[in-house]
Amino acid sequence: MKKIKLNHADEYECKQDWPEDCFVQGGGDGIVVSKADFDKAFSRLDMVRGVLRLIAKKSAIYHTAFFEAFPESPDTFIRGEGKTVEEAEENAWKQYTKITQCPGHEFEARGYKNGCGFCKRCDLFMANVIDLT
Repeated sequence: MKKIKLNHADEYECKQDWPEDCFVQGGGDGIVVSKADFDKAFSRLDMVRGVLRLIAKKSAIYHTAFFEAFPESPDTFIRGEGKTVEEAEENAWKQYTKITQCPGHEFEARGYKNGCGFCKRCDLFMANVIDLT
């Protein structure tokens, strides 16, 4: 099983059998900010005020353990969150399993205009799957 470094010192042994060509990383304390709140906070590129706005609006920020996987086949990014890294890995593994067991990917843009898309069946996100012509 793969092992990853957490928080610069701790080590975590993956519970799932991730493929050899899949890079994984994780941590016990990630910070998540919604894109809308981030854009509002940093709209004037004033970093100090932007950070203070985010801190003041506590509902816009949450801490979570996270686990991220970057498989080569399919070439995508998967992020799981949870109370622990183990729970976050389990959530990422569920996504990975859903993607790899999809009966056939059928992509839709869902607002993207650059060729990226999501599978209608399993939510796989990939670049260069929507014809731009």
